[in-house]
Amino acid sequence: NGWAWDTTFAYSKSDGDYWSEQIFDDSISDNNWALGSCQGTTSSVRGVPCVDVRWFSEDVMNGDLTPEERAFLFGEETGNTEYTQMSLDGFVTGDVMELPAGTLSMAAGFHYREDEIDDLPGEITLAGNAWGSSSAGNTKGDDKTTALFAEFDVPIFADYPGVKDVTLNASARWTDVDSYGDDTTWKVGINWQITDSVRVRANKGTS
Repeated sequence: NGWAWDTTFAYSKSDGDYWSEQIFDDSISDNNWALGSCQGTTSSVRGVPCVDVRWFSEDVMNGDLTPEERAFLFGEETGNTEYTQMSLDGFVTGDVMELPAGTLSMAAGFHYREDEIDDLPGEITLAGNAWGSSSAGNTKGDDKTTALFAEFDVPIFADYPGVKDVTLNASARWTDVDSYGDDTTWKVGINWQITDSVRVRANKGTS
């Protein structure tokens, strides 16, 4: 009799690696781009022997480094991100009753979602040893979201001079997120159909 409902369950999981080349910070910062300053020292983070890089030589300027220089300056790392999401949604909608100006209709529903992430950067980033790049630790956590919502279409006037119909639309939603709390949002609108081809609308709400 004009009523309909629907529910949806969704589950998704992604697990991916990301690879990047990095410049070792301890190969730069420890030596401050100096020439001939190693003197048997080691880098502060990796503990590998220092290499006197020929910074202003033609070879280095052209990107032609020795294997020792390249190994001292550059490294590769692989990070991993695992993301999981599960959600359940449902709504019901239909005609509630007949009013003098038309049919009062409504829709109501809910939303529930769980999110979980585990991001582990590569060893260079974890150690804070990537030159010119920010460091990051293991980003890991989960969150839950719950929401309830409803919407009504209420016919106010119909079939008057200059008023084909006037309808009030009102909706509200309550949302609760574990990580930062809950709040309620709403919207109210007036739809004034003057003629078949002329309509005036006004809305006020929060988001």
